Amino acid sequence: MPNDIQLSIEFGVSVLQKFVDAGYDFLKTEHQKRDLFGKSTEKYVRGLIERFGEVKVLGMNSRCRC
Repeated sequence: MPNDIQLSIEFGVSVLQKFVDAGYDFLKTEHQKRDLFGKSTEKYVRGLIERFGEVKVLGMNSRCRC
């Protein structure tokens, strides 16, 4: 493989890695500020419990009522 192509590939990988790292850092910071998934999950599960009376998660012990 020619050297200029290898350098282009390495540069592309470097840019993509920095992009992914920045996105991960952003999501981690936002999650710490606002708990993005916890509140939504709690609201969703509360709705299921109100509608159906209980929620069973596959793979959990049958005695567990979540």
